[in-house]
This record gives sequence, structure tokens and C-alpha cells, in this order.
Amino acid sequence: MPTRLIQRFPTLVASGAYALVVVLSFWPFWLGRSLLNRVSDQKHVYPFRQFAIDYLKEHGDVAPWNPYIFGGMPFAANVTNGDTFYPGTLLRLFLPVDVGITLGFMIHIVLAGVFTFLFLRALKLDWGPAFVGGAAYMFTGQVVSLVTAGHDGKLVVSALLPLALLCLYRGISKGDWRWYLGFGGTLALSLLSPHVQMTYYLLMAAGFFWLFMVVWSGERPATHSWVGSGLLFVGGLVVGFAVSAIQSIPFIEYIGYSPRGGEAAAAGATSTGWEYATSWAMPPEELLNLVWPSFSGMLENYWGRNSIKLHSEYLGVVPLMLACFAPGLTEKRRFAWFFVLLSGYSVLFALGGSTPFYRLPYHLLPMIKLTRGASMIFFLASLSVAVLAAFGTQVVLRAARNVRLGILLWWTGGLAAAALLALAGGWKGLMLALAPPARAAFVEANYATFTLDAARGLGVALATAGLILALRKGRLAGDGWALALGGLVLLDLWSVEQRQFRFGPPAGEMFAADAVVRAIEADDGFYRVLSIPSPAVPPDN
Repeated sequence: MPTRLIQRFPTLVASGAYALVVVLSFWPFWLGRSLLNRVSDQKHVYPFRQFAIDYLKEHGDVAPWNPYIFGGMPFAANVTNGDTFYPGTLLRLFLPVDVGITLGFMIHIVLAGVFTFLFLRALKLDWGPAFVGGAAYMFTGQVVSLVTAGHDGKLVVSALLPLALLCLYRGISKGDWRWYLGFGGTLALSLLSPHVQMTYYLLMAAGFFWLFMVVWSGERPATHSWVGSGLLFVGGLVVGFAVSAIQSIPFIEYIGYSPRGGEAAAAGATSTGWEYATSWAMPPEELLNLVWPSFSGMLENYWGRNSIKLHSEYLGVVPLMLACFAPGLTEKRRFAWFFVLLSGYSVLFALGGSTPFYRLPYHLLPMIKLTRGASMIFFLASLSVAVLAAFGTQVVLRAARNVRLGILLWWTGGLAAAALLALAGGWKGLMLALAPPARAAFVEANYATFTLDAARGLGVALATAGLILALRKGRLAGDGWALALGGLVLLDLWSVEQRQFRFGPPAGEMFAADAVVRAIEADDGFYRVLSIPSPAVPPDN
């Protein structure tokens, strides 16, 4: 790709490259498949989304009520029905619902890369490092693996996180109120996703970043006081919550009538308490998945302590290696430390009750006791590593001859030792010691994949070292080298995360009427469901 084209259309070229990668990665979609796979939430919410679109087309309004469940239940007020008010709904208005769902995932993966690229460019990084950072985030495990379980709300918030930081950076560094308004709009979209817990984590990152920018970054102009910035930041929050009130107010009113509110809450039947809040956190041993993605097994071969696991936390060998060079970017050293601290905070938070740290947010942060699955916050660490990888790329690109080769030796040597140990079966004893006894068979089934992953990681590390040495010797340079490095980042991440892409048949085939449905449709009588007692099913279930 000519350097001149990159210089004339930097964002367009980066966006086009990200889009091309996603288009190729989702190739089964272009052959008529969909993301309505066996384990995806999208398979289960498809009827609700089809109902919402049918109602909108017929009545020109959002469906307030679903008459097909328990004699009728609130629809628009119930956020579990999905992104009723989020703009992504328009995809399903003009396209078949299953096509709109799949395209929504693809578009937001691309947006995650584009928004990260724009944020890094705002931080005054060159095109190449910003391109590498965007690639590292858009295909990081915590983002792209969300297609497996169909967690579109999580993906929306993950994609909006770098946009929220971009708006705050521009607003504070330029003292421009319009960027604070942009932050408010981003928050509104996040709330309408409508994944409230992920938005809570986005707000944590935004609050930390605002504090860093006004106090320590050195980029807040003297004419833009921290008091004025604080008022504008609060104004952005007000805008975000006000715009999202179309969803939140009906939802708040509905809570008192929901299974977890009203009389159920008064009787203590709601999901609260330490055990609940620390459930579905990340077990500490799964931190090894950041480097060796199949250490605890993936999907069907998962042997860890949570009952199931459908996502990946893999950060990529290449981004992790590049992040180690980030401290060398002296003009952005404070930003580097911020993202190191943000990643450390999110890792400790994700571990939940495994460390004493979680007691602090549990007791200090409002409503955290009502949440579980603390590991969801890990997308903050994923973005932090992507930003640090971009900083590291800038360092290497700027002064290749002065790059510390010791970092490359430590990484390649460590990964070589891990690969040899894997080939010798040395990791298996540790896995069996950590795995619940009932899942020992999954350790055996997964070990061959882990061994290949250990060898793959070493190969990727050697390729990264080779690219850096080629830059040192002048065989590659500038944007061409950055494109090659970005391609390696994507190849590294794709080689793991493509295992998470589970496609199913189109909705017309999956939900086609069978003989039972056709028989009922042909009978114009009225029926009630007969509850047949079963010793395996408790009463009232």
C-alpha cells in the first residue's frame, strides 16, 4: 500500500484494512450462515428481536408489551429483550433479522479498531503505531470472542470505550465543551446497548482518565481549570443519562414487578451477597491464558473452575512484546503509566474474591454488590495493552537501532522453554492439580491443543523479533514495516480467536416449522400447556 495513500487518507486506509480483515474472518456469513449458533444468546433472543421488528413495521412504534409470554409481559421496559433503542436496531429493520444481528457484530469489531486508532492518533502517534494499536484491540480475545456467546451488548460497550476516552482527551486537552458533549453521547449509546454492568466499567475507566488528564497528564491548558473541566464532565454524564432515560426510566419502573424485585426482593430472594458478587470471576490460574490461550482449555475443552467459559482473554504475544517497549516513549511516559495502572486495576478487579482487593470495590462502589461476573472488566486491560503496544511500536519505529534486544531475548527464551516443557508433558501435572477432579478428562483432551499453542506462541515471538531486526538493518522501514507488524498482530490473534467463531444455519432454516408446529397451526382450537410432574424438575419450574 503506497505511503502516499496512507498520508492522504490515514483513517480511511486503516478502517478499510480493519474492515477487510473482519470480512474475511466472517467468510461463512457471506455463504449464507449466521451467528445463531447452538451456544449463542442470539439464538434464544431471535424471536424477541423478530417480534420487535414486526411490531415496529406494523405499528410504527416500539413494542411496549409482549403478549406471548405468561399472558403478557413488558417488552420495551425489559432490558433483557436486547437493544430496543440502540441505533443498531436499524440493521434489523432493513435487513433480515439474523443478517442484521451478524452484521452488527462485524461492524462493532471494526469500530473497536477504528476508535482505538483515532484515540491513538489524537495522542499524536504516527500512523503505523496507531494502526498496530487498533488491530491489537479489535481482535483481542476479550472483544472478538464475544461472537461465540452472542454477547452483543458487551461488544458495543467494548467498541465505545476508546471513543469515550478520545472525547475526554480532546475535551480536556483543547478545553472544548463539544467533546464533553460527545462523551455524553457515547455514554448514552453505551447505556442503550443496554449492558449496564459493562457501562459501569466504562464509566470507571472514564473517571480515572478524567482525573489523570486534569491532574497529572500535563496536557490540560491552564485556561481550562479543573473545576470547569469537572463541571463539563458532569454535564456529559447528565447528557448521557438523560438521552438513555427512554430505556432506563421504564426499566426502573419495571424492576418492582420483576422476578428480582417487589415481594421477591423483600423476601431476600434477590441475587446479592459476597458469594453471588464473586461468582464467575476469573480464576487466578487463567491469567496464563493471556499468553497461552488454551492453557485452561477453550469452549468444549474448558477445565477451569467456572461451570462454562465461552470467551477468551488472549492478549496476543505480539502486543505483549511490543508493550514492553512502551516506557521508552518519553513524551507519553505518564500515559504509559496510566494504562499500566488501569490494566493492573482491571486484572485485580477481574479476579474477584481471589484477592483481598475486591473487598474495596465491593464495599465502596454503589450497586457493585448487585453484579457478578467481575471478569467482564478485563476489556479495560485489553485496551490498555493495545495502547501500550502502540506506544512500544512508536519507540521501535523511531529508534530501531537503540531498541533493547534483551526484551526480545527474554520473550523468545521464555516461550521456547514453555514450548519445550509442553512437548515433554510438563504442564499437565499443574493443570491436573488446578482442575476440578470431575474435569480431569478435559485436561487430557485439551493438552495437544495447548502444546500446539505453546509452539505457535514461540513462532509468533520469533517472527516479531525478526521484523524488529529487519527494521534495525533497514530491510523494512516506515509504514511498510508497520503494516507488516500490524498484519502479524492480526494473524497472531486471529489464529486463536477463529476457533471462537461458531456459525449456524440462517434463521429461516433454524426456526422452520416442524410437524408439531404445522399440526397446531392447522387446528383452530384453544389449548393450555399441561404441566407434567417430573422428579427431575422441582415444582413450579
